[in-house]
Amino acid sequence: MGACTIRLSLPAHAGLFRDVMDRLNPQRQLRTNAHPLIEMTLMKQDGRRLLHLINLSGHSQTGYYPPFAVKDIRVQVAGGFKSARTVRSPHNLPVHAAGGYSEFTIPELADYELVVLQ
Repeated sequence: MGACTIRLSLPAHAGLFRDVMDRLNPQRQLRTNAHPLIEMTLMKQDGRRLLHLINLSGHSQTGYYPPFAVKDIRVQVAGGFKSARTVRSPHNLPVHAAGGYSEFTIPELADYELVVLQ
């Protein structure tokens, strides 16, 4: 059933789910200009937030190939954070307040990155 779900996934299903979530919670925790093949997970840990990014551009059904590097990913996280730093390729990212969000830009994502927000 899992393989069937992947083969038959429809953009309309994603749109329907997005509409339901927007209705239930109109303020998103996370906004970005990232390509849809960039998976993002926001987690809480000991008074900080961790943003995991996985570049799935190299994934194709049952195969995996080197992903394409993605540049200048703009991210907005709900709340007020003073610092953002990447762990895999260590950088301190400038953080700007933007209407209830903290905004920063990840210069380049190869395959995986972790951003620590405080």
